[in-house]
Formats: sequence, structure tokens, C-alpha cells
Amino acid sequence: MYNFNDTPISISLSADKIIYYKLRAVHRRHGNAEKCIWIISVEEEVDCFKYAVFEKWLEEKKGWGLKINIEERGLAELGLSEQNEPLKIAKFVDSSSTTEWHGYPADYCRRKQDRPSLNILMDWKNKGIITKTQMDKIKQYKKCNL
Repeated sequence: MYNFNDTPISISLSADKIIYYKLRAVHRRHGNAEKCIWIISVEEEVDCFKYAVFEKWLEEKKGWGLKINIEERGLAELGLSEQNEPLKIAKFVDSSSTTEWHGYPADYCRRKQDRPSLNILMDWKNKGIITKTQMDKIKQYKKCNL
């Protein structure tokens, strides 16, 4: 069980390299009204980050995560935008370059900085997670049915 007052959660990349994930209450239900919020559990948030680490979806100081919905063969909702619209992509950042990451649901349609890089989008397309049409819409900041 995790809580927001704990020290950052350590995630081992190799025998000698560790990164950390920090939970942020500001992206939860009673957080900042001007922020996107998670609707998944704290454990699912941490798992989403671990999945991004495992899939090598972290690039420099930012990364991207997904939660695959196996039953519906698509992506699960991770959070809500400020306008209460469902979001299915997570963004992770290491803004202070300390290997201490935090994340939030990404609103790629409204926030240019929340759009995954072309490398990540291509990886998702090549793995069959998204289609070429979905990739093209995300690149153009357009809504698509993920």
C-alpha cells in the first residue's frame, strides 16, 4: 500500500541503477482543479509507470504510459481532463533530473507538451497498441478513440 507521505518508490532498472516514482496528491480527486487527475488506484498508477519503464517508454526527462484493457482490447481510462473528459495516456516527468519521476494523465489534445514523441507513437503502433490512424490523430492533437 502506498501513500502520498512516503518516500519515493524505488524501481530497479539493473543491479546498479535505480529510479524513483513519487506520488503527487495534486493529481488526485481532491487535488488542484486546474490539473488532470487520475481515476485509477494509486497501485495502478505505480504499475503504469513500471510498465513504461519496462517497455522503455522513458526518454530523457519525460516518458509515456498506458494501461492495456485486455478484455476490451484497447486502452483503459487513466484519468480525467480539467473538462472531465476521459484520458488514456499518462505522462511521466523527471523535471529536476534527479531520477525522481512523477506522473499525471496526459491531455494531448489541449496541451502540446502532453503529446507523446514520434518514437513512442511508432513503438505503440508497431506493437499493435494503436493504429496508424490513431497515431496520426494524436500527432495532430486530435481526439481519437483509443
